[in-house]
Amino acid sequence: MATVIFLTAVAPLATDMYVPAFPRVAGEFGTTASAVQLTLTTFFAGMGLGEHIAILENDEDPARTTAWAEHITDDDYEGRQG
Repeated sequence: MATVIFLTAVAPLATDMYVPAFPRVAGEFGTTASAVQLTLTTFFAGMGLGEHIAILENDEDPARTTAWAEHITDDDYEGRQG
């Protein structure tokens, strides 16, 4: 459980420390603000891809993770709500 909590906290913590440093990072590396922002975009894409892979690897039925929309729109969904 501690691992899940840690991994959930990584993204907000990393961005909260990194975003205010954008101007200094751009100055230190002699690049543009757009290039520094691209690193943040890459970070989020990597986090999203990593979470997706982790879900697929740890799920007992991989079809469930990709068919959630079918589950929600299933005809008997209203009957399951109680």
